[in-house]
Amino acid sequence: MRPFLPDDQPHPFRPTVQDVAGECGDPGTVADLAVCLGGRGPKPRNRVTRAAAGEGRQALLDEILPVLVDTGIEDEMVGGLLRNSIGMERLRAAVAQGTGRLPRDNGHLAMLDNSYSYLRQFTPDVLKAISFTGGTGSEGFMEAVAILKKLNADRARKVPDQAPTDFVPAKWAGYLEQAARDRDVTAYRHFWELTVLLSLRDRLRSGDVYVPSSRRYADPASYLFTPEQWEGQREQFCQLVGKPTDARLALEGCREELAAAMGDLEKVLGNRKASTGEVRTSRTSTRRSARRSSW
Repeated sequence: MRPFLPDDQPHPFRPTVQDVAGECGDPGTVADLAVCLGGRGPKPRNRVTRAAAGEGRQALLDEILPVLVDTGIEDEMVGGLLRNSIGMERLRAAVAQGTGRLPRDNGHLAMLDNSYSYLRQFTPDVLKAISFTGGTGSEGFMEAVAILKKLNADRARKVPDQAPTDFVPAKWAGYLEQAARDRDVTAYRHFWELTVLLSLRDRLRSGDVYVPSSRRYADPASYLFTPEQWEGQREQFCQLVGKPTDARLALEGCREELAAAMGDLEKVLGNRKASTGEVRTSRTSTRRSARRSSW
């Protein structure tokens, strides 16, 4: 058990872009980080077009659904009724306006790709100006960051075949897979680079990646007591929270409390109605559980 340092120390999971940029000695990096890690940039125009087309198809669906759910209409009459009431012209127009289903991320990465050229005005300089360090388990991702830095330095366009992709979330993996199937080197580079930048932003926020020269983006472990500091405050802290100073005794107490809470849960679940699944509980058991969980 290693508590956080007192309140005068900064919180590791609430960093600001300005702090990192300012401490790296380049004031211009403030805007760069805000753009490339904050997701700001020109707004894509296809969003309005897709919304307008979707509104028309939604209006058509509102006319179709009442007919489909009306059990008074015979099944063999539904098709003819819809074609006559709506008209084949509107139906054909709706089919022609189909834009395909959105990917798993609802098109977020594709929207960012529309701003790729704009982002490239900033991201190479940001990666060059700031040194990032990965925490435990970030080796593959940090290799991807190093490859992207080298691509920028060499002005290369093709992502190496051995470039890691295991850090890419499932919601974005489809973009890379489609670009690889199409053998589209440019699209693959765009989406791979964007996933690296977005992952870098998220890992900076979570502390999985940190900036050694930064105060707020520092290694999260640096905000905790060292073993020597904790040893001098262990007794006072444990006395305040009513816990034993021996970690083994504290863990044993937690196991007993967990076992008691699970026993109460089993009783509550055993009182549920078989037909509806409704749980019947009493004020007494509720208060007892609340007291146990309030330590």
